[in-house]
Amino acid sequence: MDGLFQDIGSMWVLSLTVDLRRYVIFAIAVWVVLWLVLRNPLRARKIRGETPPRGQLMTEFLFSVRSIAVFSTASVGINLLERAGAYPMSEMAQSWGPWWLAASVVLMIIGQDAWIYAMHVGCTGRAGSARSIAAITRATILRPSPPTASTWARRC
Repeated sequence: MDGLFQDIGSMWVLSLTVDLRRYVIFAIAVWVVLWLVLRNPLRARKIRGETPPRGQLMTEFLFSVRSIAVFSTASVGINLLERAGAYPMSEMAQSWGPWWLAASVVLMIIGQDAWIYAMHVGCTGRAGSARSIAAITRATILRPSPPTASTWARRC
């Protein structure tokens, strides 16, 4: 049990670094494709005429970094469970092979739909104690502003 929490800090930093690197590459690629390569073909399809200001781009990026930090923290939890022998999913994935991929995709779709439904209930205020969650969500995500590459990358 002593070795279980031994390198938890470096584990989190490594997870954050890997996830952040993936996000930055994807977000920049989406920005280049949408705002540079496809600027003219998509001009007629733009919902809003204005381009997002630099401050909004930075705010969207920082919201995304915050989300990545949360997911990195969850990743550390999964690694700790695996070290303790309470998370057998890695061995199952290796032994099941392609069947694991199929099963995990189906379970991921069901789980994500359940999560989105739960967040919708919380954000619309139907779950009595979730009024503050609804206010925070509306203030950060649902405010009217032009979409940015970070917005698209977070939703993909």
